[in-house]
Amino acid sequence: MGALTIASVSTFTSCKDYDDDISNLQQQIDANKSTLEELSKLIKAGSVITDVKQATNGVTVTLSDGKTFSITNGLNGADGAPGTAWTIGDDGYWYKDGTKTDNLARGPQGEKGDQGEKGETGPAGPAGAPGTDASAASYEYYVPNAETGYFDIYKNGEKVAQSNVKFVQEVSTTITAVKDNKTLTLCGVAGGEGQNKTVVISLSGTLSSLSFRPHLYLEGIETIPYAWLSGDVLKGVSAQADKNYQNKNYVFENAADYVKDAPKSPFQYGPAWAVEYDASPWNADVQKEDLAGYNVITATVNTRATGSNLGEVTSPAFAYAGLNKATEEGKQLFSMDNGKGVLTAGLQIERPWNLNVNSTAAGSNEANTVALRVKNNEGKEVVADYALVQPEKTILDGLVWREDPTCTLENGTTYVTTNADADGRGIW
Repeated sequence: MGALTIASVSTFTSCKDYDDDISNLQQQIDANKSTLEELSKLIKAGSVITDVKQATNGVTVTLSDGKTFSITNGLNGADGAPGTAWTIGDDGYWYKDGTKTDNLARGPQGEKGDQGEKGETGPAGPAGAPGTDASAASYEYYVPNAETGYFDIYKNGEKVAQSNVKFVQEVSTTITAVKDNKTLTLCGVAGGEGQNKTVVISLSGTLSSLSFRPHLYLEGIETIPYAWLSGDVLKGVSAQADKNYQNKNYVFENAADYVKDAPKSPFQYGPAWAVEYDASPWNADVQKEDLAGYNVITATVNTRATGSNLGEVTSPAFAYAGLNKATEEGKQLFSMDNGKGVLTAGLQIERPWNLNVNSTAAGSNEANTVALRVKNNEGKEVVADYALVQPEKTILDGLVWREDPTCTLENGTTYVTTNADADGRGIW
């Protein structure tokens, strides 16, 4: 009976200890959850992580306002173990607890090669070999994999192998922090996901507002100057000994002359131009796929032109598709500068010649205004303030297309150019 009683007491004590462990674990989970939720909320609102370092019982995260957050693996500092912090140095290498490793986090930017020499006028001269561009994509660099706990090796933007560099500690309750340019990954966090108890915090804010950055004011009104093109389209013809097309002030290159393409002239075309906006917060996560076009308002009194007369008003990420449309993209208009909080988006108006050129003049009956629309990382649409669009007709003596855009004749006929200069010579 005495032995049974001892056994009973022993069992009761073990259960109590187990319950205490569960209670302590839950308190630790709740404490970390509260800390991480507050940290994530502040980052979304525009705060920036300036430092992540090892602490006696985990890691400490410091924000730009000096506020610190402790992520621990022991309740109230008890039974905790020092964490490990991986960060990227200014030189592009991974640092472990402030000590540089041999592992690149991004490839160094190489110098652009020299352009080849241009062939002499007359018979086509051989083009010089292009220089090489040792960009970041051509180097192997290391990217943390939260699922495996190892760094993966990437090249040209694709994973090529798993490295033998492990960033997760052998003891699963030891906190590991890995901060790259986009996320803060924490492993060993009580209540975290998967075998490595992972929590991932985005370092980007959630876009909440956009304000147009004007470079022109008309009568005190914030204005976007929009230059649209008009002029003659040129077409290439073979050079002939008995004709000298150069006397027409047109281009002569590589044994080819250019003459006016009368059926397609004079053309009218609205290019895509870059427009800048201040984003709030300044570290907002905005991708080119998030651009959703423009709202268009035509403020009119007895108007003779409406928003529909402008055709499509879009926010292209690129000014044109690129010489080889299947493999490359042309000049990029879109950018999101998270250092300054400046969002640059394209603006393209299909029929800008229908804009009112005298919208700010006394007695004017109409003014076209546009506002950029962008979806934030929560799927909500953010609309910028409206800006006046002031058209500027630009007349070209002659133009050779590198692309095949849709143009409009002055009589309203629309056509797609088909005589684009494949070698990219000419004016465009």
